[in-house]
Amino acid sequence: YPHPIPSSGTTFAVSVPAGGQVSIEIYTLKGEKVTNLTNIYANAGNYEIPWNVRNDSGNAVSFGSYYVIASFNGSGGSTKASRWISVVR
Repeated sequence: YPHPIPSSGTTFAVSVPAGGQVSIEIYTLKGEKVTNLTNIYANAGNYEIPWNVRNDSGNAVSFGSYYVIASFNGSGGSTKASRWISVVR
């Protein structure tokens, strides 16, 4: 089941195991990119990445389901994780 996200916005908690490149992107179920929330070098630690539930053009996204793809690439290796979310009223 998808994780519900309010249309007012949310934050994604990210735990970075070691310094490296961190990217978080939102995609439609059709695989179309909605927005890139972050693509930065981050030191080891815990981070909260906000999303205002808008696309790269600044427009509010439609209610419905999306994928969040989080990627990490550092000296200790790389990993990718996804989560299915649903934007609700």
